[in-house]
Amino acid sequence: MTTELLKINKDSLKKAAELIKQGQIVAFPTETVYGLGADVFNENAVKSIFVAKGRPDDNPLIVHVAKKEDIKKVAREIPLSAQLLIDKFMPGPITIVLPKRKEIPDCVTGNMDTVGIRIPEHIGAREFIEACGCPIPAPSANSSGKPSPTSAMHVFDDLEGKIPLILDGGDCDKGVESTVISLCTKTPLLLRPGVITYEMLTDVLGKVDIHPSVLNDGLVDKAASPGMKYKHYSPKARVIIVDAPVDTACRFYDFALKNNKKPIIIWKEEELENVLNRKCISLYKNSDTLIAAKNLFNILRQVDKDGFDTVFITSVPTSDAGLSVMNRMLRASAFTVIDKNTDENKLKTILQLN
Repeated sequence: MTTELLKINKDSLKKAAELIKQGQIVAFPTETVYGLGADVFNENAVKSIFVAKGRPDDNPLIVHVAKKEDIKKVAREIPLSAQLLIDKFMPGPITIVLPKRKEIPDCVTGNMDTVGIRIPEHIGAREFIEACGCPIPAPSANSSGKPSPTSAMHVFDDLEGKIPLILDGGDCDKGVESTVISLCTKTPLLLRPGVITYEMLTDVLGKVDIHPSVLNDGLVDKAASPGMKYKHYSPKARVIIVDAPVDTACRFYDFALKNNKKPIIIWKEEELENVLNRKCISLYKNSDTLIAAKNLFNILRQVDKDGFDTVFITSVPTSDAGLSVMNRMLRASAFTVIDKNTDENKLKTILQLN
């Protein structure tokens, strides 16, 4: 299969919509990451998303709609709490989990009776959905488990030859996937953090619980949201979170280098002068975790392109957008966090030197 990469315009949107109506799948931009979409009512088309990505079929998809009135085409009911979030944050980088209508195929929702719904902020994404004339279920448009794509070329790198068309809408503005909150529980439950932050949600809803899997490793029998059950966001390189000052990261870097690894340090820009001649990249600056969110996936992809095999990355505060960044880093690292007390024996094990 030849994969076309076309800038979003009237002609490319028409072509994309025709492909969707023919039962094919198309990659499209959003403000968070690029998505890989199909006609929600075409089960074969939806299943082909899982095949193209290599995605487990019990990992649910988020259904994208173009306008608020279309939510009722997907959700069986819209409680007051949901309406408050819709009025405040949609269109935007938020997904609300609601009881699904029976018309929504089980393959979209991982055989669950709930469905995640969002309205992208990205104008091109909404134009694409409108042109298709149906809700569009879509995960991130990458090979399953790899860092999510924040540019059209990231999608091309992963899925060339597997999908017919990528709509190029430029680089994603937010850089991490949407916030996912379930309104099917007694207390609203944050399933996946994003740039619509926990603090912003509590300002609207009052009490919001955070699912324990957000910052902790553990088995999840059923994934109510993408990103809960499986390892995600991971480059080929070994990602290791360092919860310590940068001089500790430098010590670990030197140990890895001495043992024939190709390490790199990803840290706060203000502290990179202390890294000296070691390889490094800035994750964010001025404590602005929104910058870290925008940069993270692009950096993890660049690490692989540049041939590094070991990443020492700074931990970030878990307030505001930092919660989404730390959530993604923990999953990319398989929950590997070290500190200044980590000894060489443990580091050998982590680096698989034994």
